[in-house]
Amino acid sequence: MSARRGRLRECIESSVSGRRRRVVVLAQTIEFARFASITHSIHKVKSGLDNKVVEWKERRQKQKKRRKEKRQESNKLLPVSQMIGGKRVQLEAVHERIKSKTNRTGLKIGNDCKEFLSRFSKKAFVPENVSPDYWPYARWRFLQRISASVLSVYSTECMLRAIGIGARRSLPAAAAFNWLLKDGIGKIGKLAIVARLGSQYDLELKKFRFLSTVICNISCGLEMLTPFSPSNFLLLASLGNVGKSVGLSIALATQPAFHKKFALADNMADITAKSQAQHVVADTIGLGLALGMSYFANGISPWLRTALPILSFPVLAGMDIILVHSELRAINLKTLNCDRTQAIASHWVQNREVLQMAKISKIENMAFLSFSPEGVWPLKVVSLTSAVTDVDSLRYYLKYYGNEEYMLIPSVTRRGPMARKTLLLAYSHSASERDILKGVLQASYFRMLQKNGEESLSVLIQQSKHLAKNNMNQFMKDVASRGWQTSPMLLFDSGYPAYVIDSNWKSQLAC
Repeated sequence: MSARRGRLRECIESSVSGRRRRVVVLAQTIEFARFASITHSIHKVKSGLDNKVVEWKERRQKQKKRRKEKRQESNKLLPVSQMIGGKRVQLEAVHERIKSKTNRTGLKIGNDCKEFLSRFSKKAFVPENVSPDYWPYARWRFLQRISASVLSVYSTECMLRAIGIGARRSLPAAAAFNWLLKDGIGKIGKLAIVARLGSQYDLELKKFRFLSTVICNISCGLEMLTPFSPSNFLLLASLGNVGKSVGLSIALATQPAFHKKFALADNMADITAKSQAQHVVADTIGLGLALGMSYFANGISPWLRTALPILSFPVLAGMDIILVHSELRAINLKTLNCDRTQAIASHWVQNREVLQMAKISKIENMAFLSFSPEGVWPLKVVSLTSAVTDVDSLRYYLKYYGNEEYMLIPSVTRRGPMARKTLLLAYSHSASERDILKGVLQASYFRMLQKNGEESLSVLIQQSKHLAKNNMNQFMKDVASRGWQTSPMLLFDSGYPAYVIDSNWKSQLAC
């Protein structure tokens, strides 16, 4: 009986063990199948993602290619260039808008800064078209100015110490520092103005000289306000010093040109020396008058003595401006800038007579305002990219001026009674004095025809160009006979971005 039970137990255990093994095998099989399925799914997903990435890259490359082709189609090089900084810069059409072609690859920041500093240094410190002996003189003059500046620093500190500021040792240095800081700000302001406008002085001598007087008067007014606001001394004094430095720089820069006009026997040095002597006498008389007025005012009332500078400022400033205006009217310059050339051409078109220099001096503009002898369509000399902004306009005006060395383009920026009408004149790089005069003469004929009732701009351009071409020889002859200096013409400076047209411009623009 026990033996049967033992065998039965062994059978049961063997059966259970076999079932367990089958269950384990089945579980392992199921786990392996599940793992294989997951692996297959992962591989399938990875393959799909790889295909998506490949498709995205191909689609991206196609889009870049299409954009590049579209950009190449829209950015078309034009058969016109501009001379900028002595270099020829090609113009291009970007979405039918005219722009200068630039290097889009970019440069390093260091190279950009180096190029900017080089351009700024040449523009601010290096004059153009000077004789060889200018550079030795400039070197010695520069060293002399350094030594003089050092002496000025020490002399200012000594004067401040002498008037009692030296009660404490720190005060003289602080006062001298603030005073010299004011002078330093003035010199920096003068440097910025000279770098920006120095090349424009020769074009508008009288305008800049008149402007210098206005600036100096405003600066004196700011300095007179310093006693009433001691806390803002540095601000007011610095602004006044900047204005005085700029005004004095402009006055000194324009004075030699006036002396050259006066010199008939190459005696500019004598004229300059005598002018300085006259200035000494005038300054002495002015100093005496100021002291006398102060003494007289102090005898009446101390308050009147304190308020005398402010009360006398409007009268003195107005007298100064009026006297300088009369002084400039008395100078008969024979050089031709934009305003004088317009006045001569306008009078010649109407009367067939060239005005004398004295008459031109009485009517020429003294302020930096748009000028037209007839009062309408003032003339402005600009670059081609400022006058023509799109390809269609360039194509249109090249039909009229393709064989000329200039382009006269009427511009209307507003409509209705507030319309702003201007004649824009652009010159090519090879324009001669004759071409420059011809452009101004056409502008005068344009105004005459418009005044006579013609309204179509295309007709005005055609007829004024035809009249200027037919009468140019006689006009130049009459201008020269009156003693006007036609070389050089002062309508633009050496940095003017003149344009250059390719010989095959018709085929490139499909005119």
